[in-house]
Amino acid sequence: MQTDHLMPIRPAMKAIVFGMNETMLDMSALDPAFAEIFVGDGPELRKQWFNQLLQLLMTASITGNYRNFDALADDSLRMLAALRGKELTSADLSVLTDAQGRIRAYSDVGPGLARLKEAGLTLATLTNSTESSAYRLLENAGIRENFDRLLSTPFSATSPARKRTSTRRVSWTSVRTT
Repeated sequence: MQTDHLMPIRPAMKAIVFGMNETMLDMSALDPAFAEIFVGDGPELRKQWFNQLLQLLMTASITGNYRNFDALADDSLRMLAALRGKELTSADLSVLTDAQGRIRAYSDVGPGLARLKEAGLTLATLTNSTESSAYRLLENAGIRENFDRLLSTPFSATSPARKRTSTRRVSWTSVRTT
């Protein structure tokens, strides 16, 4: 990617926080898994699954019924299966889990993050995934090294984690480096 035509970054801010799924990470790597599990249009099925997942996440947050992102992802998959008259097997779940290891960043994400780091910004991610899932996704996508912090928010107003945390305090987890 040729970058000599780009203006230098002189940020007024010191940090940027990014979302992960569909913001930086191209979820289309899951399309073949959905096509295999449901014998159908992988991209459309994956979009249905992800939309259902977001609805479940918002509902859980609004109602104060904490469920972590990974559990809601499984629930969303089971709901899609039920709508299609399919009973999920452990092999089906394994197909999707394996596909998650193939999720990559969009092509412009790596170079963009590198420019922001070069400009001296602190970069963080914000996700509803568990810390271990988020870390694994960033690592597999090849962009983990760009981040200074991983903000995992696996809690709602009634979750065990939230009950131990002040409403004004955000817990920053440093991304491990090698």
